Amino acid sequence: MRNVISCLVSGKDRTYIAHFEHAEEGGYCAHLPSFPKCFSEGDTFEETYESLQEALEMLLDVAEEYGESIPVSNIQMFNLELAAA
Repeated sequence: MRNVISCLVSGKDRTYIAHFEHAEEGGYCAHLPSFPKCFSEGDTFEETYESLQEALEMLLDVAEEYGESIPVSNIQMFNLELAAA
């Protein structure tokens, strides 16, 4: 069974969902479903997160420079209010 950690990664005022997994050889690997070619790996979760964020920012810079379309952020935030039991 795969253990996938999902979290948010931001770059250029946009936020995307990222998926992190433990790598078989140790450390972590991560990718952004909105950008199939944007991925990263590292020895620690923090290192992998920072590397993925840098990769996203570079990808967005290049897309803007060449006038390529950028996927719309796939995050929808909302608040849930729970009644006290």
